[in-house]
Amino acid sequence: MVDYKNLKKYVNFMFISTNLLYRGINCTGFTTIINFDMPSTPTEYVHRCGRIGRINNKGAVINIFEKKDKRSYRKRIFKMLNVHVYDVDCYMNNLFTLKGNEKNS
Repeated sequence: MVDYKNLKKYVNFMFISTNLLYRGINCTGFTTIINFDMPSTPTEYVHRCGRIGRINNKGAVINIFEKKDKRSYRKRIFKMLNVHVYDVDCYMNNLFTLKGNEKNS
């Protein structure tokens, strides 16, 4: 069990969670949410991203998804929230390059 009150003592930390954290737990100190899989509904998206930017604090949300995963709700989410969307074309296999013997390790 995590003691959420003691999270504040860490300067830099990463908290990895499932959807269980996204509803009903008020954790402060989060500045960035990274969605490795997009929520299936706009409501779920709002609950996930609502963990940051509370009480006039700034935050950022990074959504990582494949082109085939651009669902129709994506446009509704961003329109509903009136937020800026920046698409960055990036291919994960180009982010990491292995040299020489590293390929065979």
